[in-house]
Amino acid sequence: MGVVGRHVFAIEDTGSIPPALKLVYISYVIIIIGCVASKTSFAFTMMRIVTRTWMKALLWVIIITMNGIMWLCAICYLAQCQPAAALWDASLLATAKCWPTNVFENIALVAGAYSGCMDFILALLPWVVLWGLDMKKREKVGIALAMSMGIVASVAAFIKTSKLVNVSQVQDFTWFCSSITIWAAAETGLTIIAASIPSLRILFVRIQSSNDHTDEPSTGTYGGETITMNGRGDDGNAKSIFDESGIKTTEEVTIHRDVSGEREV
Repeated sequence: MGVVGRHVFAIEDTGSIPPALKLVYISYVIIIIGCVASKTSFAFTMMRIVTRTWMKALLWVIIITMNGIMWLCAICYLAQCQPAAALWDASLLATAKCWPTNVFENIALVAGAYSGCMDFILALLPWVVLWGLDMKKREKVGIALAMSMGIVASVAAFIKTSKLVNVSQVQDFTWFCSSITIWAAAETGLTIIAASIPSLRILFVRIQSSNDHTDEPSTGTYGGETITMNGRGDDGNAKSIFDESGIKTTEEVTIHRDVSGEREV
């Protein structure tokens, strides 16, 4: 609509500002929910691989408290004014009933700071969990680093939160809100990537396992006859971090007869 990311004085059609800001406020509620949903997803991912009781208890505390704080923030975001339309339509402010400007600002700061701290904690847990698994050290470090993108997400969360200081006093909100949106999107996106790493590794391992096959045949017997099977090399260390038993593979042997009556595999 040509509003977000532009200075108020540079917007020719001022009538487009209220409907555009309405979408901005709605999108911020969705951003808050998306942020906590991505972190909850990552926490449940960690729940599948942790074995110690204190780790599971910590993850449950993170999930419950983080959802409580972030959902409260999302609700208060639109509830701070009655009617809510006064948030994006300045002409309604004269008759609207709104909270003091510092109330929601403090709620948003607490939620943003807590979210960033939880990102940092969730980023450290993979190192504790993965180090005890039966995997190559190089793979442990690689996966732990990939899952530790939460540290970068934590940095994005703190930068986003720092921009919320004195946000109620911002006059040029159409310009200001774009930076908050960018950092909020970066925080959520990085958390989603970190949560997807364990599942993606299973796919990569299977691809590698199928590509690293050998062509050397092996022989055996079937029904008293000697048969030949094409060899297939498997990475003995190809284990999913969700299941230490590793990826189980099977081979099918197909026997058929040629026109001479001899059996081939």
